[in-house]
Amino acid sequence: VEYEIKKAELKESVKNVNVKQGLHFDYFERFFVSTEDIDYLTPKESGIMDIFTIKNAKIENYFGYQYKGYVNVPKDGIYTFYLESNDGSRLFIDDKELIENEANHGAIEESGTIGLKTGLHHIKVKYFQCGGGKTLKVSMEGPEFPKQEISKTKLYH
Repeated sequence: VEYEIKKAELKESVKNVNVKQGLHFDYFERFFVSTEDIDYLTPKESGIMDIFTIKNAKIENYFGYQYKGYVNVPKDGIYTFYLESNDGSRLFIDDKELIENEANHGAIEESGTIGLKTGLHHIKVKYFQCGGGKTLKVSMEGPEFPKQEISKTKLYH
């Protein structure tokens, strides 16, 4: 077995961006096989939400969301993001896929770690719901703070 260990490089934050609190969302209704299906659809509804939530879905099953915005990182350092979902989801930071939690399954939490500099970073989450339970939770932990759901005070569009 061979391992390659590299020192983490901190990604630069986005500069000179005029933002407001909340996330942009697109809402879809249909049967999904993968979160990639979202890329080819016209949303049924779009708008702004305070946090990552699926509570506003109009139907019980066969719906999806895509959230886009910025997450505010308070300090240079290594951050771990957590994505818990029932069925399928993916999380991207600065256009890099950090977490893939795909497939039709019960609630599972996956994590990904990345080095980030203080400030705003692009965040995108794709989610779909097929049947059974419904779960979507997006959390993070970083230097000097424990794992916690990402609050509305850290999310912008």
